Amino acid sequence: MIRYGLRPLPFTFLDRPQDRSIQDLAGYWAQKRGTRALPLRADIDPLDLTKHLASLFLLDVIESGRDFRYRLVGTMVTDMNERNVTGTTIRTEYSCPVTLRYVDAVLRRVVSEKRPRFTCGQVFWRPGKDHRGFEAGYFPISADGCSVDMILAEVRFT
Repeated sequence: MIRYGLRPLPFTFLDRPQDRSIQDLAGYWAQKRGTRALPLRADIDPLDLTKHLASLFLLDVIESGRDFRYRLVGTMVTDMNERNVTGTTIRTEYSCPVTLRYVDAVLRRVVSEKRPRFTCGQVFWRPGKDHRGFEAGYFPISADGCSVDMILAEVRFT
């Protein structure tokens, strides 16, 4: 387990996705990116992603990663969270500072590295749900092809 500060992270970074659905989304992201550093937001077509929609969420990157706003949240994610978090930011959604720090660390890494990141572990962000496992993929996308202004993510629960 990776350590973040003095505490071990409640998840592990993966080199590549293990989940088939996230593997499929990674291939889609790479195809849309082509030879560019990042795929354009305009390249991402929701009609191409119908089999992923329930487990997707889309985040707006606010002020180069100072915060992140949930723009779109799939029904599977909403069910796990026991509410629809669309329109909220991670700073308002995660009141526990430790949970916020972990979520923020993953998202900021995607923004700074400008590449997909993959994680797996236990559902640490919802009390009482930590018996459930998850795998997630976070994919940076851009309006201008240079800066990350959105993150397309898929989370699968076990």
